Amino acid sequence: MILKNPEEVKKATQIILDKGLLPNFSCPPKDWDLSLSLGCLENIKFANNSKVDVLDMGCQGSVVLVNCLKMGLIGKKIGIDFVAVPEEDGITHVIGDITNTNLEDGSFDAITCLSVIEHGVNPYKLFNECSRLLKPKGQLLLSFDYWDPKLRSTETPFGLPWSIFCRQEAEGLISTAKRYGLIVANDSAENPFAHVEVDWNVDQPVIYPGYFSPGQYRYTFGFLAFTKD
Repeated sequence: MILKNPEEVKKATQIILDKGLLPNFSCPPKDWDLSLSLGCLENIKFANNSKVDVLDMGCQGSVVLVNCLKMGLIGKKIGIDFVAVPEEDGITHVIGDITNTNLEDGSFDAITCLSVIEHGVNPYKLFNECSRLLKPKGQLLLSFDYWDPKLRSTETPFGLPWSIFCRQEAEGLISTAKRYGLIVANDSAENPFAHVEVDWNVDQPVIYPGYFSPGQYRYTFGFLAFTKD
């Protein structure tokens, strides 16, 4: 799905606050995909009697794992990034490559990867690694910078190449993920692997010059939840 406008951000922030959880103070528009991710994790929690092993890829500045603690999720809470992250009680931080983690096969119920893949990450390697790490029926919760038609960027946030995905590229992510047994999830308990139609249309940019944009770019975010088939 695509973040359509700032009003959806406000609603997401309110949902997070109403649950007594932490919003994304460093970039408030990211409350949208944070809220969606926490909602998915909450569903897994209920299905697994609170036992949810979670890996947060690109955990620097993320509040996913802190919120997992607040939600009462029992199980591993591991964050991985290429830079050191301050230690927190109940959370294990690993310095490493998200496409080659050296973590155990089939050890996670959920992997979150929020606004990371657009920063020079090879999608083939990423989806292959996520498929290896996830348990059967485990979920990959993925968000990315998005706008259509395509915006060409020359900025290098974090010293890495940066891509704002367009519809064709986002659909390419879905096709690539499918090669590794990761299927876009839906809400059907009877057939969770049924085909899902994604609304790729954009409305208003939520990121723009002077408001979290690293340049003269205006864009929004996309979010996809994959289930390991």
